[in-house]
Amino acid sequence: MKRLIALIAVLLLFAGQSFGATAYFYPSAGSDWTGANWFAATNGGGGAVAVPDSTVDVILDGNSGVTVVVDGAAKCKSITCTGFLGDLKFNAQLKVSGNITFVNTMSMSGTLGSLVVDAAGTLNSGGVTVAIPVPMTFTQIAPTTYTLASDWNVDGLLTFDVPTGTTPMTLAGAYSIYAGGGLYRSGAVSGNVASAANAVTVRLNGTGTVDATGGSRYFSVNLSIEAAANTVTWTALHFSTRTLTYTSGVMAGAKALSVFGGTYDTGGMTWGAITQVASAQTQTLLSNLNCTSYSHAGNQNEVYNGFSVVVSGGFTSSAPITSGTSIWRFTGGTALMATAGSVIKNPVTLAGDVTIGSRFGKQDSAITYESGNITTTGSRLVLYGNTRLNTAGVTWDDVTIMSAGADTLTSEFAVAGICSVLANVEFRGSAGWVVDSLYVEKATTTILKSGVLYRVLSDIRMAGATGADSCFIRSSVADSRAMLRLLRNTTQTVTFVNALDIDSRGGRGVYAANGTLDNALNWSVSRLPAAMIEEYGTYGWGGVPWSASER
Repeated sequence: MKRLIALIAVLLLFAGQSFGATAYFYPSAGSDWTGANWFAATNGGGGAVAVPDSTVDVILDGNSGVTVVVDGAAKCKSITCTGFLGDLKFNAQLKVSGNITFVNTMSMSGTLGSLVVDAAGTLNSGGVTVAIPVPMTFTQIAPTTYTLASDWNVDGLLTFDVPTGTTPMTLAGAYSIYAGGGLYRSGAVSGNVASAANAVTVRLNGTGTVDATGGSRYFSVNLSIEAAANTVTWTALHFSTRTLTYTSGVMAGAKALSVFGGTYDTGGMTWGAITQVASAQTQTLLSNLNCTSYSHAGNQNEVYNGFSVVVSGGFTSSAPITSGTSIWRFTGGTALMATAGSVIKNPVTLAGDVTIGSRFGKQDSAITYESGNITTTGSRLVLYGNTRLNTAGVTWDDVTIMSAGADTLTSEFAVAGICSVLANVEFRGSAGWVVDSLYVEKATTTILKSGVLYRVLSDIRMAGATGADSCFIRSSVADSRAMLRLLRNTTQTVTFVNALDIDSRGGRGVYAANGTLDNALNWSVSRLPAAMIEEYGTYGWGGVPWSASER
């Protein structure tokens, strides 16, 4: 009989632990969560029940006393604080596996514990007047959606832990989480946190850290840095597809940022290293995106639209095409397109002490020199057509015209090495070029702007062949000559070249071993012309004679 009575007592004690059980906190034995303070009904009614576990719905109400102290391994399925007027004090971790409903009539305190949610639920903080004084962690054990029903204030570190990378943790609801203690992304290398574009915003509004190093842990949630005079120590974050905003705060740390699409409005700060994730995405800039370095190691096209990308310490990209309306503004470091065929279509501005790397590919829009010392030694500028060149003050090393198109020169374009023309090209604009050596590929057409002067200082090779493989050089306007001048000692290999409306007076005559000449002055086929035209003043364009060094 005694055993039967004991068994019945145990069954009664744990009857409330079945699926859907509810436990009310009533301070009959103190204020501790792990104490004998749980009952089946409010005000200590309905009989005592065991300390809740993750299957029990917990209720704190007007009868729950002045203080409820979270101690031990506190757990519950959900917690509802309707009518609770007391203080929830965190001395240990509280893990909730479902809904949370706090109210603005309660308070929270403590610095030793944390609040952890680890299962899908609706989270209502009761309004921003309730501040979570300890770290808060969102954990995904299975594919999980957390729905915010109000703003949340978290004074401690805000952590998103995604142990598996197969399905992202999802945040829903058009509310904000104010993260006063910083942001941390942990879990699987490829674990992601996501929200809809018009949904949750995480707001960094205090002194704290930001860290999500390692792997490709996407953070696809709107993020706003608004820390006022507080310091945000930012290590790294992999940001994706949503909006990242900076309005205030002292930024410290490495400030590394990986980008995977998204909208950026961070013009009031400078990032450290920005890394473009290797996947075709569009980045929209609402203010300048400032960084000490930029790199893209992938093989996908990228688009940057809006304000400028300002790079002060180095640019390296292997993206096949980088395009859009943003200006890439280089103020320092080395600018390098690391892969053959990679090209940037955005406008480019050189505005500092910049070194051009071994290869830099450009197509469409402009390259503009603004200021600084530009080092080009050992570099090759590769033009893929339709580029506007305004680089007076820069002497390029080697230049290759790789693809057919029209290149516009708004200032004299200077090349210290070889300018190789491998495709049909038309030079437009008010200025010409001065190159040490000009190499023109067979079966190409080179069009020079009528009335504009182009100069070769050392060597010219126009290596045509018979028939359709002849080189063709002509003026842009019929019967109106363009001016191609060879320096006095220029060596030349000119074979199978057709020249139309080209004036080469004022420099060494051009001898074409084969070809057709039409209105080409100081050119000759089948016989050597005069080695030099000595009347420099007569043939110096604009009445300006050749300089002594040019003679």
